[in-house]
Amino acid sequence: AWVPLFNGKDLTGWIEVYDKKKYATAPWDIVEPVLVLKGGKDQPTGYLRTEKQYREFHLRFDYKHTSFAPQDPVNNSHVYWGMQGPDDPSTVGMNYPPLEPKRADLCGGLELSTSTGKQDGKVFHDGVVFFGKKGINKNVAWTLAKGGDTPADKWNRAEIISKSGELEFRINGVSKIIKGFQPIQGHLGLCSSEQGLHLRNVEIKELPQTAKAEAAEPSEDM
Repeated sequence: AWVPLFNGKDLTGWIEVYDKKKYATAPWDIVEPVLVLKGGKDQPTGYLRTEKQYREFHLRFDYKHTSFAPQDPVNNSHVYWGMQGPDDPSTVGMNYPPLEPKRADLCGGLELSTSTGKQDGKVFHDGVVFFGKKGINKNVAWTLAKGGDTPADKWNRAEIISKSGELEFRINGVSKIIKGFQPIQGHLGLCSSEQGLHLRNVEIKELPQTAKAEAAEPSEDM
């Protein structure tokens, strides 16, 4: 059965991770029923992670980017899964160069992007699937998951399906499957870094376990 991860009103079920000594306000707001990851220039950074851990799952949500564009032509926001180990707000986002997630042991992540065609000016919504350099999927190639056209209401629809041996992404109805993926038990995360993101209808369905789960680090370390 589908279970809401965000209730549209507060952060029940989520842990806030950001430098509270450095930032006077959190890197996110709630504008019912939307969760707003602020992102952008001079904004606080951090991530939200679920209290609960998941391994094989089907996650779906609607999203919009904020207007701020730190890079041209790509705007970045991240969704993480298989998060283990201690919470650390300094691991938000990417290192460059070389291009790699700051969280080196990350099981996987999806960078949601907005790209503008240089010739026709059309806006494309897609995602880059990435893995930590020290994680269980370090040898699985990063992959571009191209999305379909944005619906008329301007909300993009994304789905992530994590199963043993296979990882599937759907963005606006277009599917991309990555073979050889291995899930681990861990938290889901929403990263507020360079580019903000609006989220709604965040839901998850846990799938039957198809293989023995990798052990997560003790939850008290988070």
